[in-house]
Amino acid sequence: MGLFASDTVAIDVGSYSVKGVVVGSNKELKKFAAVPTPAGAIEGGVIRNPEQVTGAIQTVWQTLGVKDPHVIATVPGQHVFVRQISLPAMKKKELDSAVRFQAEGQIPIPPTDLILDYAVVGENKEGKQTEVLVVATRKSIVQQLIYLFNQAKLQPKVFDLEALALARILFKKNRKSAAGSLDLIASVGAAHTHICMFEGDVPRFTRTISFGGQRFTRALVMERSIDPEEAEERKLAGELPDEANSLMGDLASELKRSIDFYQSQNKEHSVQQVVLAGGGAQLSKLIDYLESRLELPVALGSLDDKLKIPKRLAAPANMEAFKTVFAPVLGLAVRGLK
Repeated sequence: MGLFASDTVAIDVGSYSVKGVVVGSNKELKKFAAVPTPAGAIEGGVIRNPEQVTGAIQTVWQTLGVKDPHVIATVPGQHVFVRQISLPAMKKKELDSAVRFQAEGQIPIPPTDLILDYAVVGENKEGKQTEVLVVATRKSIVQQLIYLFNQAKLQPKVFDLEALALARILFKKNRKSAAGSLDLIASVGAAHTHICMFEGDVPRFTRTISFGGQRFTRALVMERSIDPEEAEERKLAGELPDEANSLMGDLASELKRSIDFYQSQNKEHSVQQVVLAGGGAQLSKLIDYLESRLELPVALGSLDDKLKIPKRLAAPANMEAFKTVFAPVLGLAVRGLK
């Protein structure tokens, strides 16, 4: 199978695994690969062992069989801050300075380490106020990621946000929603869950919580006296620990806390549905439990109308699980397509 210049390559570096995909210009998945992230190499979104992470990236790259070194990558969600700022209407040049000044006062990153981008998302009827969405992260985090990819002989051409990548692959393009109506995406990873609320295509709120599928794995290890590998296999097969409801309750409480906080600050907004992604979204009974606790519709994200996965591709037996786990990196790849 040939890989051409029009193909887009994306790599997602996570604490549990490093995943990569090649997507053609016709939005057809051509290749995918995943390798485990060495234990302890990434903790809390912090890279503890750069050499091991670089090795995992190289293994994924070699498996994909791509020659062009340019890739799209993601910035870990726990290092990303999203803020909405209201400013007086002003010219673009003045707005650049005003946004940075306001952001420095609202985002807990030292000004010397702050890197940000913004977009104007609205104006009031009189045109006297401008609503600006600001996305920021640490410059040191981006520099470390660039170093890792460069060590793997790769060149990141874009760093994207996981939340935007998920919205791109899970939501219909230019979808319309009622004013104030929000969709909440919860990407349940191995160690963290990334939460983002969207109004249409615009992210309004993001938060990362220390909750992931590894909690269920550890509980199975303790309760069944088995090793982590067997516990992970059992979990993926649908077995849950005895304290599963308590663990799911922790996630439900954090989601509800996020919803209540945002809606208390923005009374004109209300969450209408919850969309799940990430490996932890496959947990048995999770959807039913969250629907009961949150009293909202909850569903796995669907990407069927965004990407073609040909039958000739040696995809995993559980295709739905594959789509859920690979949704973030597939969303990265779709960004690179015209």
